[in-house]
Amino acid sequence: MRRVRCGSPQAIGASFAPPDRQVIMVGGNSGFQASIQNIVTATMYERPINCFILNNGCYKFIEFEEASHDGNVASETRFLNPDYAALAETCHCKGISVSEYSDLLPTVQEALAHDGPCIMDCHVDPNALMIPPAVTPHMAANYMKSEIKSWFAPPSAEMQHLAAQADVEATGL
Repeated sequence: MRRVRCGSPQAIGASFAPPDRQVIMVGGNSGFQASIQNIVTATMYERPINCFILNNGCYKFIEFEEASHDGNVASETRFLNPDYAALAETCHCKGISVSEYSDLLPTVQEALAHDGPCIMDCHVDPNALMIPPAVTPHMAANYMKSEIKSWFAPPSAEMQHLAAQADVEATGL
């Protein structure tokens, strides 16, 4: 079952069933952000959970759903996240951040070796295409419609900012 905002509360609950076993939760940054207060709960009750946050800084699956189910161009799906590792440390929990693939395995091993709750902020590519379990012809057609619509849509605030930044870099002003 996949539900947004349920990962960390369910991990805490699951950690009480076999209290001597470690619980691992893997979820997205948006779902974790929605129940971020659970870092304190996990620490307060000393639950042996590891939360691995796949942090892409956006609602990428929502973007895909908008495009493939409705043929819409998604907007306002990108956001600025806190430093989850630093936030975890502020909440008396171990916090680890990883952004390079070559550092992933040792970082995961460090998280799993920790006795107590650990939050691992895994920075992942926001442009990686997420594929749903089954792609229907209807979804593919709507995705193509969305892409064509995006060619004619006014640039988003993010794209305008990137273009302005590129102009500054190109002109040196």
